[in-house]
Amino acid sequence: MKMSTLSNLTWGRAIVNLLYSRGVRHACISPGSRSTPITSEFINQKKIKCFSHIDERSGSFFGLGLAKTSKKPVVIITTSGTAAANTYPSIIDAKLSKIPLIIITADRPLRMINTGATQTINQKNLFGYYVLNMLDIDHQTQNPEKLLQKIDLCIDTALGLNNGLQGPIHLNLRFDLPLYKNCNNNIIIPEKNKTYSLKLKTYSLPNFKRPLIIAGPTLNNKFDKAIIKFAKKINAPIFADSLSQMRHYTAKENVCSMYEHYIEDLPNPDIIFRFNDKPTSKKVNDFLDKNYKDIYLITDHEKFNDNAYNTILTNAKNLTTKIKLKHTVNTKWINNISDYEITLTKKLDKKISTLNFQGKLFNQSVKKFKKGSHIFIGSSTPIRSFDEFSGSFKRHIHVMGNHITRGIDGIISSALGMSYINKKNNFLYIGDISFFYD
Repeated sequence: MKMSTLSNLTWGRAIVNLLYSRGVRHACISPGSRSTPITSEFINQKKIKCFSHIDERSGSFFGLGLAKTSKKPVVIITTSGTAAANTYPSIIDAKLSKIPLIIITADRPLRMINTGATQTINQKNLFGYYVLNMLDIDHQTQNPEKLLQKIDLCIDTALGLNNGLQGPIHLNLRFDLPLYKNCNNNIIIPEKNKTYSLKLKTYSLPNFKRPLIIAGPTLNNKFDKAIIKFAKKINAPIFADSLSQMRHYTAKENVCSMYEHYIEDLPNPDIIFRFNDKPTSKKVNDFLDKNYKDIYLITDHEKFNDNAYNTILTNAKNLTTKIKLKHTVNTKWINNISDYEITLTKKLDKKISTLNFQGKLFNQSVKKFKKGSHIFIGSSTPIRSFDEFSGSFKRHIHVMGNHITRGIDGIISSALGMSYINKKNNFLYIGDISFFYD
């Protein structure tokens, strides 16, 4: 087999330059000798901010918080062995939350696997289903230029340029000794102008009189104005999840936030339009299960981790033009729900003032946050209570959490990543067990 003369450092530099050209501006690095060739080149690239983390689990969750807030790809770097495995929880969250983490694990040459060599495990396909793509790379035994093209295509996958669906990828870089020898070889970085283009078509819907819109958790608000316009057009209430980035809108825009307290008494809608991820509320999800065949998931990427009975693939711009509607305006339907909202808001405000419990903290503190504040919600009880009791927001604040996996690990680290990007007015609600765990 022909061996490449390319040094580890030169190869690392080529990868770093490629990642920078594809939008990477942050890298979270955990210590290790085997990863030095790629680590040193990230540090030398002054336009990429590097963070040092002694713990891989914490570092990868910090990167997850960076990526969720910046909405840009973030690199996570570990050395070989169990160091790589410590990133697994954050990768699972990134996959299910559609976040473009780029996991770079340093590794020993293939000949050392299964020989008893220390700090050596089989890292190929280590993360299995929970990465969108994985490349096992040895620049000493493969053509570096072709490898760089493969990495470039792998980055396309992370950025959602193939099907609109973003997520984590895994690059396993094998480095042989000597690790630190330098040379001046140059590799041409592939040029990239690819963008994702959604193929639009027209959808015809059955006749309906009692429409309901459910806006689930999301990290961006690219659909919010289109949802409000759509709701006005069909006279539908919007049940806005606390993580939907829509609770700062008011009843005038048909937005509801108190549905947790009356959804079990609500007559069945005859059509449900869902946006974004599944809702936080168990009651709402039970309600959706009961009306399973009446649900239409509206999304701008292929369906993922979702059992919606019907799917409409469109974007915000074409939401009201690509769906042919057959509906009868039913003012009684939306007026009844509006009455529910007004009555329960007044009752809750009156009742909550006499009690001391977690819901009161959420309900009263959320009214004090400044516009543009970022809130990170801990898993388990905090996120459920926040969703139930926080109500409508007086201002546009950004609310996020590791809401799909709902693990108690990495919450503080993710919130710190959020805070680095947002700089000021950052807040974390977290339970005591989660706090001690992290």
